[in-house]
Amino acid sequence: MPQIQAQLRTLSPSNPVVVIENRVYSGNREVRWLQFVNRGFFDAEGRLIEIQAVGRDITERKKAEERITTLAHAVESSSELICLADPCNRFIFANLACQKAYGYTEAEFLGQTPEIVLSPNNPPSLAAEILKETRLGVWRGELLNRRKDGTEFSIRLTTSLLKDPTGSVIGFMGVAQDITE
Repeated sequence: MPQIQAQLRTLSPSNPVVVIENRVYSGNREVRWLQFVNRGFFDAEGRLIEIQAVGRDITERKKAEERITTLAHAVESSSELICLADPCNRFIFANLACQKAYGYTEAEFLGQTPEIVLSPNNPPSLAAEILKETRLGVWRGELLNRRKDGTEFSIRLTTSLLKDPTGSVIGFMGVAQDITE
């Protein structure tokens, strides 16, 4: 409660709204999250005369945020080379393993197409074949890729569609393993 009181003390005529999120325990010891939007009302001299608060249960949102954070950590700490592309097949994400394997920073990956890492020693139609099969659902295979410094290495790649909760395609995912050895 002292933390909540301290946050409420920040209410002022120039800062009349304070949002407070608080973890509470229900009668059966279940963790719930509540959010209160507190609005202060002040008199002509700037003295606080009233606080109105509107509360809501945000437990499901907090659980979703926690799940997203956990998944993000899993993707970043994976030794698999993981990248995401938008519907135009331009990279929007490359995990740390991917950046390290190819020698590009994430900023250098962003906006590029997979051709940036494809070896010219692959069949010329391979990029189009991978994209076509991915748009149908999934592509799996082995191919030759190229690092920023030009060296080549073999990978096993699986690509798939990324869909939103309604089932609409929002992009593509590639997961690869270096199989050079």
